[in-house]
Amino acid sequence: MVLLAALVLTFWTVGGQQRPRLRVWFAVGLAGTVAGALILVTSPGSRRRRGRFGAVKDTSLIAPDSLAGVTRSFGHIMIDTLSAWPYLGAVAAGALLGLVLRGPGGATPGPPRRPVLLVGAGVITFLISGYRATLVAYPVFKSGVVASTRLWNDFLFLYIVLPTGLGMLLGQALQGFRPHVAAMRWVAAVLCAGTCIGLTPPLVHLGSQMRVRAHDWERQDHWIRARVAHGAQVVPYTPTPIGKMTEPFGNGKRSRSTACVARYYDVKHVDYALRLP
Repeated sequence: MVLLAALVLTFWTVGGQQRPRLRVWFAVGLAGTVAGALILVTSPGSRRRRGRFGAVKDTSLIAPDSLAGVTRSFGHIMIDTLSAWPYLGAVAAGALLGLVLRGPGGATPGPPRRPVLLVGAGVITFLISGYRATLVAYPVFKSGVVASTRLWNDFLFLYIVLPTGLGMLLGQALQGFRPHVAAMRWVAAVLCAGTCIGLTPPLVHLGSQMRVRAHDWERQDHWIRARVAHGAQVVPYTPTPIGKMTEPFGNGKRSRSTACVARYYDVKHVDYALRLP
C-alpha cells in the first residue's frame, strides 16, 4: 500500500529528472512485494497453518459477517491508537527535526511540494493498510484481533511516521518565527524527553515482578514435571502473566498457547487451576 501510494504521488509531488527513476524504483519494489506475498500465501506452510485455524477458504475474508466484524474491530483499534498520548512524542520529535533542518549553505529548506496532498495520502494509506491487516487476521482471531496488539505492528509503524511527518511540517513552518526558534526547539526537546520519562513508571517495579513470577514459574514447573514423571497425562496449570504477555488461561480461558504448554510437557492437555501448587 505504501509503495503504491508513493508511486501514484510521483505524478504530483516530484518533477524533473527524478520522476522516472523514482517510478522505476517504486514499481520494482511493488512487484517484488506482490511476488513475495503470492509465494507466501500459496506456500504449503501457509495452507497448513490456515487449515489448522479453519481459515482455508479465502471467501471467508469477504463474507458479510466477517466484514462487519472487521469494521467493528478496526474501529476499536483506531480508538485505542488515536487516543494513546505517547504518540505526541512523535509529533514533538518531528517538530524538533523540522526546527533544526538546514539546506545547502545553512539555508532554511522550503516545505515539500503539495504538503496537504502528502498528508492526506498518508492518512488514507494508513487506514487502508490497517483495515487490510485486520481483515487478513480476522478469520483466525475473530473479535480477539482487538486484543492481539502484536498484529497492530503491521501498520502502526506507518502511524508513527505520520505524526512525525506532521510535526516536521509544523517545525518547518515555525522556522519563519526566527526570534523564537531557539525557545521552540527547547520546548520540542522537553516534550520529547517528557514523553520518554512518562513511559518509565511501569518499569519501576518490573524487576521485582519478574523475580516473583520466575519463582512461581519454577515452582509450578517442578511440580508439573513430577506429576508427569508419575504418568499423569492431564495436569493443572495456573497462569502467572506479566503485562500483556500471552499465557495459558491468562484471561481465564483456553488460548493457542495452552496447546503449546501441553506439547512442552508431553501431556494430552492442561487444565485451569486457580492456585499455584
